[in-house]
Amino acid sequence: MTPLEQAALALLDQFDGANSAHSDRTVRDHVIGTRDLLFDWGLDEALRAAALCHNVYGTATFAGAATLAQRDTVRAAVGPAVERLVYLFCRVRHRSLFDATTPSAIRFRDVPAEALDGVDHRALLHLVLANTLDQFPSRWWVGRAVQTLQAPMWKRVERLLAEPARARWQDESRRHLRSTVAARVAVYAWRVLVRVGLARRPHD
Repeated sequence: MTPLEQAALALLDQFDGANSAHSDRTVRDHVIGTRDLLFDWGLDEALRAAALCHNVYGTATFAGAATLAQRDTVRAAVGPAVERLVYLFCRVRHRSLFDATTPSAIRFRDVPAEALDGVDHRALLHLVLANTLDQFPSRWWVGRAVQTLQAPMWKRVERLLAEPARARWQDESRRHLRSTVAARVAVYAWRVLVRVGLARRPHD
């Protein structure tokens, strides 16, 4: 890891968030896995560093270790560019990344909207994709359900992905959707388990 990436990872220790539970692992395990996917796809240092603390402010389904009142502390640790990516990941409504016809139509959660451009849009899509793929390995049946649910959304924006990221997504989709019937059964079973409290939705 570069010094910037190491600083981003250390930020979780600063806020005592690295060893918190996340799916069946720790937050540290998850953020490193997310960063490694972005590295494999050839994406830039700032985005990889953002991945290493991407949920520090919390998301719609995961409680963060820091508050928005501590943005200056985070900014001092990782710089304004990385902090902004982390802030956007935590406060943008992820579904709007797929529905927006232009970056300016991307919606925010619980904070005032701000102007985004195509660079922001692409960065957030890559971060969301890496976050999703790291949480649901191919060998886990929940991954099949999630991939099935999200496939139409990613199809709409896959042109915005870097070639290695797009290839990985397409490979995962083929793997999970090889049997349509099995995939639909997996989706139904997962929704039932979530409803009765025996399974959880994606953290981020």
